[in-house]
Amino acid sequence: MVTKLIIESGIPLKGVVRLGGAKNSSYKLMIASLLCSHENRLLNFSRIADVELVKQIIQKLGPKIYSAGERTMFINAAQLHSSIIPHDLGLSFAGFQPVYRPFAGAD
Repeated sequence: MVTKLIIESGIPLKGVVRLGGAKNSSYKLMIASLLCSHENRLLNFSRIADVELVKQIIQKLGPKIYSAGERTMFINAAQLHSSIIPHDLGLSFAGFQPVYRPFAGAD
């Protein structure tokens, strides 16, 4: 059963979302954080090879990304300046799927 929340307000939503998932969801959450223009804090996720590779890819695209402790990472996509994944990094990532984000002023 899918639950739908409709929120009508002139005030932007702000808060914390706690998501559960398998270790393979870690890099997907990192990619999803690129859709936000503010800093995201990702907690309690697995340090698997794909996480380190996605971290390298995100750094090449421009966002600020850094670790704080063993299982916490911060990603701020405000400086995202490219959507082109470097060929060498893209080829080495088995879970690669294209991600599209509209840029301000784009047609």
